[in-house]
Amino acid sequence: MIIECKCKKYKFKIPKNEILVTGSKVKCEICNDEWIINLNTTKYNNESLDILENMNPSKANINLKIKDNKNDIKLLSYTLIFFVIFFIFYKLAFNFKIEVLQKFPNLENIYESLEIVSEIIKSYFNFFKELLSEQFINL
Repeated sequence: MIIECKCKKYKFKIPKNEILVTGSKVKCEICNDEWIINLNTTKYNNESLDILENMNPSKANINLKIKDNKNDIKLLSYTLIFFVIFFIFYKLAFNFKIEVLQKFPNLENIYESLEIVSEIIKSYFNFFKELLSEQFINL
């Protein structure tokens, strides 16, 4: 099967063992365009088939990847887990600041840095909160 990139510049020969169905999400690794395959409307002339007949199927797999929504969900889950663990660590570090500094006085600079970073993050949150409130008021 031969499919054409959304940008109409690239065509790829898909091996027969790669099964594509209408509605599959694919991504061109050359131009990074993503699109959904519609096999019912795909038309190719014999000339383009002849040109691409000798293309190595392994190269087509390198240049075109079938997007898997499960990987996106996994990435989102891992990111969320990371931020939850980081937040818990952050809260525990500040709750036990006195005890930690008594045992490890050299960590004073780290606590000062964390306080500066937390102030920066708070200012960003306030900025976005104001920005969103202005946007919703204008609606």
